[in-house]
This record gives sequence, structure tokens and C-alpha cells, in this order.
Amino acid sequence: MIPFLRSQDRDYPSVQAEGLQVLRQGGFRASLPEMRIHQGAAAALVGPSGCGKTTLMLGAFGLLPDASCQGRLLVAGDAWPQEANKVWRRRLRSQVCVLNQDPKAALDPLCRIDRQIRQACRPDSGPPGRAEIIKALDSLGLADAGEILGRYPHQLSGGQAQRVLLAVAVLRRPILLLTDEPTAGLDGERQEFFLRALQLMQKDFGTSILITTHDHQLVRDLDAAPYAMLDGIARPGWPSRPSWPQRQKNAKPGPPIMDCRGLKLRLGGREILSGIDFCLHEGELLALVGPSGCGKTSLARVLAGHLAPDEGEIGGDLEQPAVQLLYQDAFAALTPHRSIEEQVLEVAAEDFNLRQESDALLLVEERLEELPGHLSGGERRRAALLRALAVEPKILILDEPTASLDRNTATAVIGTLLAIQRRRGMSMILITHDLELAEAVADRVLTLQEGRI
Repeated sequence: MIPFLRSQDRDYPSVQAEGLQVLRQGGFRASLPEMRIHQGAAAALVGPSGCGKTTLMLGAFGLLPDASCQGRLLVAGDAWPQEANKVWRRRLRSQVCVLNQDPKAALDPLCRIDRQIRQACRPDSGPPGRAEIIKALDSLGLADAGEILGRYPHQLSGGQAQRVLLAVAVLRRPILLLTDEPTAGLDGERQEFFLRALQLMQKDFGTSILITTHDHQLVRDLDAAPYAMLDGIARPGWPSRPSWPQRQKNAKPGPPIMDCRGLKLRLGGREILSGIDFCLHEGELLALVGPSGCGKTSLARVLAGHLAPDEGEIGGDLEQPAVQLLYQDAFAALTPHRSIEEQVLEVAAEDFNLRQESDALLLVEERLEELPGHLSGGERRRAALLRALAVEPKILILDEPTASLDRNTATAVIGTLLAIQRRRGMSMILITHDLELAEAVADRVLTLQEGRI
């Protein structure tokens, strides 16, 4: 690994950008007139979903295959290569570490976690030992770190996968950390561990950090310089941030539509769910909260019929597609080689108005013709939601529906969902880490801890 050059050794910022312009195929342009990030400091690109934050950050460093970059970009005083050559690969491996917005997509599905961490952390002195890897995972609040090293990516939750990638960053000690929506899938406790890890890298390793995020508090905690993205241009300052919509709560619940009794689930020899009992009523919005890895998504998969419980039963006259689940990992839920419009119309009810519903979700008509890989993380999530709504379900289960959305777009999407629920009389189960959101919109809030309510 190339040693980090301390600020007293060389008189320049860790990262310096002037007149950057990233142009993607199709004509989308994102620009950054000027930015400087000094050793151990941080900067944040903040703005609505699809505004170009990720395009600007990844495209500037040559990490987007369909993008070109112009302008001046220096890392540790040297110009960053504009072509994916040997020099670019060497500097990317030794100086820069990237945490993607979709952590599971960044992991090899056929390779165990232990091997992937060793391959990603291969400095000149050799890969880190098992004890060192476990220590890094433990420092991020990842329980059973030794066991997790033997798992495959599909056996991890989104939060666990994200902390595995962060452990790689801690072990590599880069000059610059690029991270895309780093706290999107983490509950409050795990966000605190994540923040401490970033602060440790800043203080102990002198790592500079560039993030794209919707989390204003994270930007403040990191003492990061905010850059608001508007019309594809990043300028210093904060964007506006609305409050969550307030929902009129149901004083008297309707009749039961789903009754869960004694649900138990075991996966890989572990008990994921332990005696789950609750009832969902017609027209009710039920929020389910709890720490990452506590079993929320597993419970959602059981309720949607994607997993069969080992014990217990789910009462109610419900048949597919009466229950729809919107997964947290929207990219994995969409077919990569088919346009959004094709995927939605394939399952849509006869009276479903594609244009009207997509407009309500702030998904413009032109984006419906795109493949999922050409959409931003927020746009993919709205596309997956559009497809789930197209079958007109009786129960909609939302797994972190606002996780990859900026606050402006998330507020609009939640408002749209509430309007759809009122219009259709649909029941909803909202899985979220955002207690403020849960309290604002839910009739009841259930907390899941270690597989129990």
C-alpha cells in the first residue's frame, strides 16, 4: 500500500477539483466548479434523487463505464488518470476506497465473505489475518463476526453487507473514501457505529471522505462541507428539507385481514424468527422497526409468501398477488435486461394507469423506457414500487421504502403512498429505521428485537 502523505510533508489538499464535468451517454451532465478536501476532512454531495450526485462522484474517478470526465482532479497532489489503464488501477487500489449504494451488488455472490475481504485488502505486506478482520467487523457493531466470515452475500442483511464493505475500508486505510448513501439501510445504532468508523479513519488514518447522502445529520456529525446538487451542478450550501406528511390515524381499526400466530423461521441452522404474533387490520398502516439483522426482512418474506415458516400460521383469505413486497434491494428485484415499462405492464391490472401512477411517484415517462441499470438508486426504488402497485394488492409490505431517496423525494413518495392507501383502502406494513417517519404515519409501531416482537 502506498503510504499516506501527511499534510506536514506536502502542502496540498488530499483532493482538489476544478471545473469538473461528467458527461454520460444520453447527454446527462453533472458538474462541480470547485472543491477542496483536506487531509482528514469531508465533503458531501446532497440533493434530490436522480440529480447527478452519484454520476458526479463516480464518473469523476472513472468508475462509470458510460461516462467521460473533463476538468482538473488531483488526489494527493497528482492528476487523477482519465483512462482505465494500469496507473489508474494501481492508484484506485492504493489510494481510493469505494462504498457503493447497493452493498450486496458490490459483493461476489459465489464467494464467502472471508475470502472477499482478503482479496480486497491485499497490500504489499499481504492480506490481513482472520483476527484482524474480526476485530474490524466487531468495531462496526457486527455481531457474530467470526460466523459471518463463512457466509455468502445472500445470507447477509443489507446493513450487514454494508458494514462488511466498511470493514474493507478500515483495513485498507485509503487516502480518499468515496461512499454513496452510506447510512441508507442502517438503523440508528448501526449508523452510530458507522459514524465512529468514519471518524476513526479521519482522525487516525488521515482519510479524506467524499459522500453522497440524504442524511443531513451525518453531514453535520462528520463536519463535512455540504454541496447542494441542483440542475446537475454542485454548489456549496444546503438544499431544502421538508417534514414528513402527517397521516390521520384510524381511531377504530377495521376487521382483521392478516392474523399471524406463532411464526418461527430457521435459516442456516439459526432461528431468525421466534414466535411472532400480531394482527393486521383492513386499512391499517403498521410500522415495523428494529436494528439491522433482527429479522424484519425475513418476516416480510414470510408474510408475502416468499418463505414458508417452520412453525405457526398466517390466517386470512389472501392469495397472490394480494400481498406484495417491495424489497430494500430494488436493483435485485428488477429484471436487468427489460425496460421498466415492460416489467410493469407484464403484471399490471386492466385498469392500472401507468402514466398517472408513475407521475405520482415522480418517475418521468422517459425513465420508464430505460433499463434498471441506467436509473439512479432512488429511481430504481420508485420503479419497483410502481410494479408492486400495478397488481393492485390488498396488502403492501414496504421494506425501507425511503432508504435510497432524498428527503424531498421520500416525502413525496410517502405522501403518494398515503393517498393510494386512502383511495384503495389498502393495508400497509412499513419496515423502517426512521422512527420519526413511523410515528408520523403509522397507526401502530411494533419493534422487532432478535426475532421477537
